[in-house]
Amino acid sequence: MSSLENISDTALWVAYYRALESKRKDALFKDLYAERLIGSRGKKIAREIGKPWLVSWAVAVRTAVIDELVLRMVEAQDVRRVVNLACGLDTRPYRLSVPRDLLWIEMDLPDIMDHKSRLLSTETPRCVLERKVVDLSDPPARRKAFLDLNETPLRTLVITEGLLVYLDAQNVASLSQDLFAQRSFHYWTMDIYSPRLLGWTKFSHWDKKFKKANSPFLFAPREGSDFFTPLGWKKVEYRPTLREAERLRRAIPLTFALRLMGRFSSEKRRESNRNLSGILLLERSGENH
Repeated sequence: MSSLENISDTALWVAYYRALESKRKDALFKDLYAERLIGSRGKKIAREIGKPWLVSWAVAVRTAVIDELVLRMVEAQDVRRVVNLACGLDTRPYRLSVPRDLLWIEMDLPDIMDHKSRLLSTETPRCVLERKVVDLSDPPARRKAFLDLNETPLRTLVITEGLLVYLDAQNVASLSQDLFAQRSFHYWTMDIYSPRLLGWTKFSHWDKKFKKANSPFLFAPREGSDFFTPLGWKKVEYRPTLREAERLRRAIPLTFALRLMGRFSSEKRRESNRNLSGILLLERSGENH
């Protein structure tokens, strides 16, 4: 029987690679709590899923870029609240240098929240932290949770790191509309993938493992960020993972091979390679800076 049993287990998988990154001398971030949170089961899940060279690179770059965006939005855009949906085992409220009065809201399923709360019970977050148990796949439940937050009109950044890929386009659109309905939700950051990259996973052992855990990879819009435009959101910036990896001096192990292949590819294909995945920052349409 596979150790990966449900979508909450993917939080253990990702945290394992944050723990690995934190041990590097050239670490892009230091998550000193990840090792405690993953336990032996997290390590087993990571071993069974495999491809550590690829996952460790992707998690490190994604985490570092979203760290930067959070800090920038808090400082430059006067964000006073962060809402992390399907937060998993993320520990940013404990490790980022954010203002003490920043309100950080975490939402996730009960098992992962109980696990996290218990293992971090002796730690002190750097800001005001609240945890809310919400099944985000239940539209009425999440709308109520969002409405409750919207009653306090704080300028808000929403994070959906590692969430949307597990939803189909219809559910992503529904979530987008629910977020847009809250006027205090000004910004939204996420990781996003191309259909080409998602197609590659269909031919790997990952596809079978994640489907067995009822957590298949689903969302990779052909429109890219334009998917969100009719839903009330516009792009502030898009950071392709490969380019960000070069900027952070954490190149993917296949960089040389990709460059070699690129010499014999069309410009359209090279651009497609550069945009296989990335971090997207959106804002409400009509937002004034």
